[in-house]
Amino acid sequence: MRKLFFLPTLLLVLSTSLFAQSRTVTGTVTDLRGTPLAGASVLAKGASIGTATDSTGGFTLTIPAELSILVVQHIGYASQEARIGSQTHITICLEEQITGLEEVVVVGFGEQSRKRLTGAVSSVSKEAFESVSVPTFQRALQGRMPGVVMTNASGGLNAESIIRIRGVGSISAGNQPLFVVDGLILASRPDDYLGVSTNPLIWLNPNDIASVNVLKDAAATAIYGSRGANGVIVVTTKSGQYNRRPRSSVSYYAGFSEISKKHELLNGREFTELRNEAARNVGLTPDAPPASEPSTDWQELLLQKGFVQEATASTSGGTASTRYYVGGAFRAEDGYLRTTRLQRYSLRASIEQRIGDKVQAGISINPSRTLDNRTGNQWAGSAWGAAAWFRPNVEALDANGDCRRDPILGFPGNPCVVLEDQDIEGVTSQVLANAYLSWAPLANLRFRTEVGAESYQVQQSTRFGSATWFGAPDGQASFSNRQVFNYNWTSLATWERQWGGRHHL
Repeated sequence: MRKLFFLPTLLLVLSTSLFAQSRTVTGTVTDLRGTPLAGASVLAKGASIGTATDSTGGFTLTIPAELSILVVQHIGYASQEARIGSQTHITICLEEQITGLEEVVVVGFGEQSRKRLTGAVSSVSKEAFESVSVPTFQRALQGRMPGVVMTNASGGLNAESIIRIRGVGSISAGNQPLFVVDGLILASRPDDYLGVSTNPLIWLNPNDIASVNVLKDAAATAIYGSRGANGVIVVTTKSGQYNRRPRSSVSYYAGFSEISKKHELLNGREFTELRNEAARNVGLTPDAPPASEPSTDWQELLLQKGFVQEATASTSGGTASTRYYVGGAFRAEDGYLRTTRLQRYSLRASIEQRIGDKVQAGISINPSRTLDNRTGNQWAGSAWGAAAWFRPNVEALDANGDCRRDPILGFPGNPCVVLEDQDIEGVTSQVLANAYLSWAPLANLRFRTEVGAESYQVQQSTRFGSATWFGAPDGQASFSNRQVFNYNWTSLATWERQWGGRHHL
């Protein structure tokens, strides 16, 4: 009888102990004015237990007894951690988070806080460029801004970035947006050579960028007139900070790249089998047995594992009246096609000076140089394009293991020798300079004049050997030199007035 009594008692103690390990907490989530917040998430810190508030802002949550902190979050409000203690009911007040609205956005007529903008503007900060290594800053923007679609014209290292803001604006005219760098409206560039479109902004070092603002609609781009019909991309580069000790940064990056997927093509045996079948279908005698035919993987002869390395260095700082920034970068990248490579050297320096309490002046300069070795397009003799249609049942290499230079199929050239005997090199040199003077005679009145200039030079050289399609029979070479000089001078007066704590003009 004592055993029968002991067993139910033991079970009762165990069940009571297990039940005591958890507790139920109820509460209400409101804003600072006491308005209930529906849809707020309430999570127990330290465990994957949570719930959401109902239409009255109330919630009920069962949590382990040892947990005593709730994490409450709601869109548009600052996250808050609430300590429960021994309470079974708690009221949590969330504070509105307006950081996004206070963000400063660079537009055509200066800087404004986002909450005062009526136009459609998307922004990306410097963090987007510091966390990745990309040859051009446009590639770091892909997928980061709504209404902005970016694709590359080709797989080349210096391929043009095709940007569409809110779709296609014209069927026959250009659809590329207008680019503005530190207030300077960039001129059109002569960067289409032998049918290959290259990136006109390859010179801009992504690590020097402080922010990128995309102006999308007519209200935001009105100051640029018809030039901004396809949208405007405003790039602001980094500057130093006043009253800050010198800060230096050095970084190095290295990595490999390779093609993600090759074309699925026939080998020599498969090609010969299909060729023989086609011959039999029209009553002809097949050329040769498939087993006796050679097999060449043209893609494998063209590809390599690419290598990229990038080194950057910068220093910035300032005193109470002066601030400065100096940065430099070097990038070298070998593409996954043999003989394709890209090198970029860039330097940027800026200094700004406060003259008394009302005058401020600044100057910046950004020289750069880019070397680009690339293949041509289809009509100029693309080795990669030919690899997709050139017959695989031929010998590609001679007795020494080099690409055959003799006509293989009755005409000169093959994908392998075209890649080796064809040189297309572009050298781009650019200098961009800005200077400004700002005067604020009154607290709410400011005059600013700014002048910017750019010198842009593109040197293109080509050589097509006699073994290539484009160079047969004696070879061919050419050289071109194109230059662009552009300057802008802008003067702007701004007057702002705020009264009553809410009204702004």
